[in-house]
Amino acid sequence: MTAEDIELMQEKIVLLCHFAGVFGLPEDRLLRGLAKAGYEIDQATLERHLRYLESKGWIITIDKELRPDLRRWVTRAPGDEYLMRQKLI
Repeated sequence: MTAEDIELMQEKIVLLCHFAGVFGLPEDRLLRGLAKAGYEIDQATLERHLRYLESKGWIITIDKELRPDLRRWVTRAPGDEYLMRQKLI
């Protein structure tokens, strides 16, 4: 993947998390959403991108994290602001 492809995929991750609303989106659903958009990545790659976006303050997990397969992701204000600047929301 090129740097532009990676940026677009990360943008899609933030967008999917935004539209999940307060309930959040589990990682398996994120993978399916990315696959529908043409991004075929594995769980480990998704995890790296989620941690990167989390470090930027754009997304965060909600509630308690009892097991990794129950983790759900939502956007934070900086992520929503990014999407607004890109005119995606």
